[in-house]
Amino acid sequence: MLMYLDPSMKEILDDFVLECDSQVKVIEDILFELEDDLTNNALFEKFGQVIDRMMGAAKSLEISEVAVLCELGKTLGYKSSQIQDEKLRSIVVAVMFDAIDLLRILNQKLKHSDELKISEISTEAFVNRMRWLGDKFANINRSSVVIGNTDNIMEQNDINDLLKQLGM
Repeated sequence: MLMYLDPSMKEILDDFVLECDSQVKVIEDILFELEDDLTNNALFEKFGQVIDRMMGAAKSLEISEVAVLCELGKTLGYKSSQIQDEKLRSIVVAVMFDAIDLLRILNQKLKHSDELKISEISTEAFVNRMRWLGDKFANINRSSVVIGNTDNIMEQNDINDLLKQLGM
């Protein structure tokens, strides 16, 4: 049985859902700020940091769909903080909004104790955008705020692997 479907985990899951809702609002505020100032690297990294914490909580509860989606979001945040092209950054922000929408859908399913099946959600546009952005990020190795630590390097193949883990 999946941990998040275990009735004995209901209270912990409810806390996770509430915290996830709260963090999604924080992330959304970050994205609205980014729409006004696409040059703010700190906001892209802040997006990555907030979603990274959500990823950790999801992993601890074995909610892999949420964890992997958050990992994709973290990669978007950290890698986009290293690009200078404002047009590309505006596209990244739109894809970040897409990721947050998917996260909201998954969180609603968790709220109702439904099994998470990403295949039941329309994700084709998101996947295409992520693959396209992956190509744009091909020369950016750092996907973490930790500089100089090669343990945190993520390449395009890793983005594709994360999409595959979600069944996309």
